[in-house]
Amino acid sequence: MNRRNLLKSLISLTSLGLVSSQTKAAQTQEAFMLQTSPMAGYQYYQGDAVWTKLQVGSSLHLKVESSNKYDTDAVEVYWQDSHNGEFVKLGYLPRKQNYAVSQLLQNQKKLTAKIMQLTDSNDPWERVALAVYMQG
Repeated sequence: MNRRNLLKSLISLTSLGLVSSQTKAAQTQEAFMLQTSPMAGYQYYQGDAVWTKLQVGSSLHLKVESSNKYDTDAVEVYWQDSHNGEFVKLGYLPRKQNYAVSQLLQNQKKLTAKIMQLTDSNDPWERVALAVYMQG
């Protein structure tokens, strides 16, 4: 079973209440990695303006942008500046990798993301790699 089908199954079972309370209780403290991916659209947003402030391991915030005219499963990626609390849009999860994350977020699941790699490259797809985690 591939990751997408597994996540669809988990979403279905959880929404139907078929996951036992013991299973839920055992998972409440753990997070597991759902995916890693490059940042899409980095060159169109404020990433370069905060590049020197970004660090591997920094938390990222994910938000579904269902009104996106190109992709109704679009997931925006934000970084929060610790100095002023401002949220800075860095880009998106790639379209080919956003469906499961989008569905989980729309179903109110607790997801977190972190910067996994920063590369000073002219190719915007190589600049930021991130990982998405689901809280148990």
